[in-house]
Amino acid sequence: CSGSTNCDLTQITNSKRASYVQNCFGAFPCLRFTSAALTGYASSATIGTAYQSSSVVAQRTTSSSQDGLLSQSGGSTCSTFFYTSGNVGVYRGTIASVNAVEGSWHAINAFLNSTTVAAIMIDGLDNTGLNSGSSACSGNVIVANNSGHPLNGNIAEFGGFSGNLVSGSRTVLNNNQHT
Repeated sequence: CSGSTNCDLTQITNSKRASYVQNCFGAFPCLRFTSAALTGYASSATIGTAYQSSSVVAQRTTSSSQDGLLSQSGGSTCSTFFYTSGNVGVYRGTIASVNAVEGSWHAINAFLNSTTVAAIMIDGLDNTGLNSGSSACSGNVIVANNSGHPLNGNIAEFGGFSGNLVSGSRTVLNNNQHT
């Protein structure tokens, strides 16, 4: 974000905010999200239309169909999310998913481009050549909600940006998240 574009994520309704938990991820704090509160944080900023990359350390504590991690336009065009039980997915018109042990903490580094190619590195295993569709990414950034599917779980670290998160960068981020 630059200039007058606000990159702060906000949730103005107190009852919909995540709770801050000390010592959630080892000795580190996290934000705890519950679908009962319909949590989700939005920003007036956008990530971009050609690429969407995300880096997240998160845990889903209760399985549902599509618990949001990062999305744009409420999840209708581009998103990274916990998918069905035991999976993490990305979406840009088509869902591509990889295995993720349910209830465990995961380092997730995902990349979507505009030509259907996606990659998801999860806990050091790089899954490339995934087909996530080619819809244009647009709209505001939303964290912990995917088109009405809020996250039931915890987020210890989060980043989203426009750009190609190449394999070497995914590896460096993932290694850092495990130290």
